[in-house]
Amino acid sequence: MSHAIVEELAASGRLLDFVGQAALESICPLCGIDATVLGQGSLPWSDPPVGIALVSLTDTSGSGFQAVAWVGGSFEALASLAEVLLGERPAEDDEMLQDAVRELANIVAGRMQERLRGAGMALGLGLPVYVGAARSLNVGASLVNGVSARVQLDLPHRPVLAVGFAAKEG
Repeated sequence: MSHAIVEELAASGRLLDFVGQAALESICPLCGIDATVLGQGSLPWSDPPVGIALVSLTDTSGSGFQAVAWVGGSFEALASLAEVLLGERPAEDDEMLQDAVRELANIVAGRMQERLRGAGMALGLGLPVYVGAARSLNVGASLVNGVSARVQLDLPHRPVLAVGFAAKEG
């Protein structure tokens, strides 16, 4: 059932809307800034951003449905985000930056969970995991039903984050 819902959402374009809205509903109040969804980006599996935090989602009914939500971007975008959240700009990909990105990914995944519940899916969230400087992400090999939204932050230099959701093939 969950696979069919995700396939229908992806085919209709509503999955991109779900992801974009979840991003805006998370970023704007948490960071106290405006953000804009610029459109669709590519899935991050073969060419991941410099830093990315991933949160697993699983069907609580025990159907075996698996998905992942993420937030990622260039070091500049992630450092800008961390500075707004923490009041201090990280100079490198350190624990402070990783914590900020993991926290945002967790909140975004929670918003996606809420939206997908409205579409008929009951999903549980895992803990966010941060991956930096990866050449590829093996986790995405079977996560083909999904979208990535490009989200621009209303900050100096207008940094862009990748926010997405993908589900395992049914």
